[in-house]
Amino acid sequence: MQWTALDLKNLAAAVDDTADAVMDLRNRNAATSTQEEKDRLTTLFGQLVSAGEEIENKALQAAEVDIEGAVADLQNGVHDANHALKVIANVQKGVTIGVAVFGLASSILHPTPGGIASSLNTLVGAIASASTTAATGGGSGTS
Repeated sequence: MQWTALDLKNLAAAVDDTADAVMDLRNRNAATSTQEEKDRLTTLFGQLVSAGEEIENKALQAAEVDIEGAVADLQNGVHDANHALKVIANVQKGVTIGVAVFGLASSILHPTPGGIASSLNTLVGAIASASTTAATGGGSGTS
């Protein structure tokens, strides 16, 4: 089975939730548990937290692999944004494109599963919206 970055991110969150549930169980039953049971639950909590962190790291590694395969798409998106900024007159659309490029750059610098794809989709949408306005002659330079 091929795990996606999002699959791994979701699994990491679920394992983390299990760790929290184990600690909650320990706390709820502290008065009636033996020291051995308390120690075992505390150890298990730590193991689950560590496992969740390892899965989260795998998710980030998978996201980075996804990035490497889509570098040309990312570069083309930014080039398209630059072109759109040169041909549109609507300031607000230009700001939207600029913010979308910044979001894309930020998601590359701090990758999360699905974050880069989402940022690229936002950028593509902003460019498409600005291009539609430019093609129809709509929009003013003062908004």
